[in-house]
Amino acid sequence: MKIISGGQTGVDRAALDAAQALGIPCGGFCPRGRRAEDGRIPERYPLVELASSAYAARTRANVEAADATLVLVQ
Repeated sequence: MKIISGGQTGVDRAALDAAQALGIPCGGFCPRGRRAEDGRIPERYPLVELASSAYAARTRANVEAADATLVLVQ
């Protein structure tokens, strides 16, 4: 099992924090520049930067990399 996340604020980072605390492999893709709603995604999250800064590209890459996906929207 591996937790894949885009590193956005809220549940994205909570999933990465929980995975790291429990020793579960984690990672994923994030926008160029580690772009997030609150600025730059911290380096402690093992994410691969995409060439695109678009959130949609990040979401697509993470969905394609996963065997199953949980998408939460507001």
